[in-house]
Amino acid sequence: MSQPTIILHTEGTRVTALPQSTDADQVLRSSRARHEDDGIYALDDGTPSLDQLADLARLRSVHLVRSDRPFIGSTARSLADALPGTWLTESYNLNRSDWVLAEVWDRGPLVAALADSLVTSVAVIHNPASEMEFMVAEHPATHDLLVGPKTPVLDFPSTTFIATHVPTPNGIRASSVADATQQLIPLIPALDRALCEGRIQRIAADLAETPTGSTATDETLGNLYLDQGPRLARRALDAGTLLTEPEEDDLLDRLRRERCPIDRDETQAWRVDAHRIIGLARAAGLGLPQPPEPAPRIRSLPPAPPTATNRTTGRQR
Repeated sequence: MSQPTIILHTEGTRVTALPQSTDADQVLRSSRARHEDDGIYALDDGTPSLDQLADLARLRSVHLVRSDRPFIGSTARSLADALPGTWLTESYNLNRSDWVLAEVWDRGPLVAALADSLVTSVAVIHNPASEMEFMVAEHPATHDLLVGPKTPVLDFPSTTFIATHVPTPNGIRASSVADATQQLIPLIPALDRALCEGRIQRIAADLAETPTGSTATDETLGNLYLDQGPRLARRALDAGTLLTEPEEDDLLDRLRRERCPIDRDETQAWRVDAHRIIGLARAAGLGLPQPPEPAPRIRSLPPAPPTATNRTTGRQR
């Protein structure tokens, strides 16, 4: 938009304001509108009134645009309330969409809409128990609801889920919150398995990068003991009684300790924990189904030596 613009979503007595430029953001700050999530303001309780905001925007040559659509944060909250379990929401105002494209784990309609840079705001719903996240947006032309999983960060401190070999899923396109709920409920378990698979692969990659006899790095130990290890082990132990109680407490206690809980020269103890966590996760059915081991090759038998019964006789000329 060439002119500095503020998009206003009105729902009852609440007005949500989305500044589309730095000048528009300064107007909202000067108006004492309440700053909520990233780049999102609320005009409620009469501070400021729409008339006051309009006067200030006119002085600063900022255009106010009223939208007839609900704010995406409100739609996401309705979706979060309809899904099983506890889901939290947060919203983002998009002045640029390139940063959010890097955080969407989707090859469906959500990525296409974001790539067109026509989406002005997105919301994220987050399940604290599974740590699964979905990004929610509205298609600017059809007003369909677009939902796709958010890319998990699986490494300590920086490597993302894209580094694993888990297939990228398709997000969904829905006509309403009820339609999105029906599509997401059967999708959640599959995405949960994919998230667990990514954690399994991350720990397995650390094992592969630390050969037997070498010393684990601070980053490798941090990944196991602070990041993916506790999450994956807890999920595995919650999935069924796989260990005796003392063993459970002992394993989880080591995983909950501070960074580098073992002597760095005793990397074998770390390797034992890593193998054990992967084994627990696989035994609990977490992660994606593993392909069957290829059958061993059958060596071809050497030809039998000639005998009286199989010897070929030739006619002499």
